[in-house]
Amino acid sequence: MFEACTERQTQRILDYFQSLGKFGREVNPSAQIGQTLDSAVAAMVDMFSLRRAVLLAANDSEGQLAPVAVHDPGATSLRPLRVPRTVRRTLIAQPHVRAFEALPADLADPLKTQVVNGFVEEHSAVMPLVSGSELVGLFIFERGPELPPLDQHDCIMLSGMCQNVAVYLYNQIVLERLTQKHRELEGLYGRTKEIYREAVMAFLTAIDIKDDYTKEHSLRVARLAANLAQEMGFTEHEVEGIYFAGLLHDIGKILVDRQILTKRGGLDLTEYAEMSQHTRLGAEIISNIQFPWENLAYAVRHHHDRPAFDEFSPRHSGNLEQGTKIIGLIDAFDAMTSNRPYRQALSLTECFTELTDGLTDQFDPEVTRTFLKILARDLDRPPHMRRVLTDRLLREDTERLRQALADALRRVEQFMGVITAH
Repeated sequence: MFEACTERQTQRILDYFQSLGKFGREVNPSAQIGQTLDSAVAAMVDMFSLRRAVLLAANDSEGQLAPVAVHDPGATSLRPLRVPRTVRRTLIAQPHVRAFEALPADLADPLKTQVVNGFVEEHSAVMPLVSGSELVGLFIFERGPELPPLDQHDCIMLSGMCQNVAVYLYNQIVLERLTQKHRELEGLYGRTKEIYREAVMAFLTAIDIKDDYTKEHSLRVARLAANLAQEMGFTEHEVEGIYFAGLLHDIGKILVDRQILTKRGGLDLTEYAEMSQHTRLGAEIISNIQFPWENLAYAVRHHHDRPAFDEFSPRHSGNLEQGTKIIGLIDAFDAMTSNRPYRQALSLTECFTELTDGLTDQFDPEVTRTFLKILARDLDRPPHMRRVLTDRLLREDTERLRQALADALRRVEQFMGVITAH
């Protein structure tokens, strides 16, 4: 890198490596960009005895070079600089120190008027900052008239320090591009979700023509199942998937006879068999749609199956996926607490009994316990802040409900203790 050096040059080389080390310590994820660049400019000012210095950095979104670090007591109203494409190519191809008088006119003129109008031209120079085949900045500086021009060793050291700054700036540009791409993908993902939601709502509206219960029921199941999944520690993406599974869980009813959906009274065996097909039909409807969430068709197909602990239990489906257990519990809860053509809604106290009675073969105990805790917490909120226990559900004395919830939670935990012991 360096030829035989004088004692003074040797000392400057040592200073150079110390400055590089200092800059390396400044570059860390927690440091502010402006602070890092100020430190870099200050190091070069000290190293090369500069009177004035300005660092311009590329603004990737606007294609300009803007002042980001300034060492010039007299600097005022510095403006961004647009470098012509032909000049960019020249600077990228030959990234070395240039005296002001050696600059192309279409770069020197805007530099003088917009950035360095106080610099003494005959003592000033420009160093392009190039990285990744891109012009990422310019370092403009002035040395005092009493100092000799930079020699070969100085130019090599200045180039090395500027190269470190260039790499740092290039990394910031890449990060900004990735951040912008991430924002674009998030926006696209958000629009995609909205398209899916609109399509699902169109399905639900079609069902609503046949059965005005199913649409509102599906909306309630989706919201409450997502709330429960979030409480159980599911990721944001998984919670979204469970929300859509809740919307879609009864989609197969669009192919079930309207007379069966709205029949007052119990179903006969033939009607029950047709109604039971809605989970299979629903899974078939959505199985060929490429949703961004896994297991939607699985949840639709199996949300009435039972997470039994005994393989000989009726309707046993083995190890049901956890999201499906959530949909199954919330589906049952909303059905119990809703008026149906064949019965009136159960009270919450009656519903809690049904949930705990179903622990042996229908409801997952951990899902049930978490759900009851959500209800207990919701009951303790002021009425206007409750998210689950709305006026539609609250038809009993609050203290009685609180006691019923505590009893239900105790039964669930006792049941879980028995299961664990075995």
